[in-house]
Amino acid sequence: MAPLSHQYLESSFPLLPVVKLSENMTLVVAKEVKAQTIVVKMQELITPTGVRFNSRFAEIKAAGGIHNYLDYNGKVILSTIMPDQAIRKCTISMYADAIDTLQPDIAMTIDGETYEDKRITAEKECARCLEESAQLLRLCPDHEFYGLVKGASMQQVETSIDGLLGMGLDTLVFHAGDYVRRGNSLVYESARRYAKAIRKRSPRLFMYGISSPKHIRSFPAADGYVTQTHFLAAFNGLRLENGTWKNTGKADIDTIVHNLREINRAGIDTLAQQGGLLPWVEDTREAGLPTQAAVMGSALRRNLVTSL
Repeated sequence: MAPLSHQYLESSFPLLPVVKLSENMTLVVAKEVKAQTIVVKMQELITPTGVRFNSRFAEIKAAGGIHNYLDYNGKVILSTIMPDQAIRKCTISMYADAIDTLQPDIAMTIDGETYEDKRITAEKECARCLEESAQLLRLCPDHEFYGLVKGASMQQVETSIDGLLGMGLDTLVFHAGDYVRRGNSLVYESARRYAKAIRKRSPRLFMYGISSPKHIRSFPAADGYVTQTHFLAAFNGLRLENGTWKNTGKADIDTIVHNLREINRAGIDTLAQQGGLLPWVEDTREAGLPTQAAVMGSALRRNLVTSL
């Protein structure tokens, strides 16, 4: 397979690929396309119930950190987004231990169970996420964090934004894919409203789980798009051809690379149709925040190339 050109990663569409630690093919792909930033999941370091760390965590610890373990010199973001069962059992000390042991370049703040049909529970979870995230930042003062926005109502989302910005975090993450997967139009519209609210106040916004042109058009332009669609689709034998997923039955490196490249190309085309990466500049100017052009320049200088 011929290597992709480095220009692919320096395109105007900021795509961040997730690397599945249990599937070496996903790391090979990240290296093949010279990804400058990857995302790994804390979920893969703990037992299914979240009670304790698994053997992979011990291997990473023995290797001296995630960069040595993966033999990867780019930036690594540790995602704390996990299934509800694991969230309930994972303690603040476990998050801190994971960050101190892996030594990622960036870690997300703490995740929580926030669903629109359980708003009372969501309100308590939002408060817990902010409180425990503040404790985590104190436990890991030398590490960089991205704030994971939570909430099941606009008021809860705004409170989450207030709390994260108040901690001095200038980059926020919104797990839009969590809403999109439910397939409910009302929930989808709520996600769009929440994303717009975050976009207006956040110097930098990363969208998690959004990679299709349809969703990119629906949500405000972001500074980074985190995706694992390229390998999940390939594992299911799907290959993206001219915007359509076709069943080829193959789950190989070539298919994963191809899917990632096609997602990237579709993102570029979609944003070009919208007039590029600047549809929200007026809102940010009114709020006294940097324009996206300035933010993107800063992101590129810091090698924060993203993947869907």
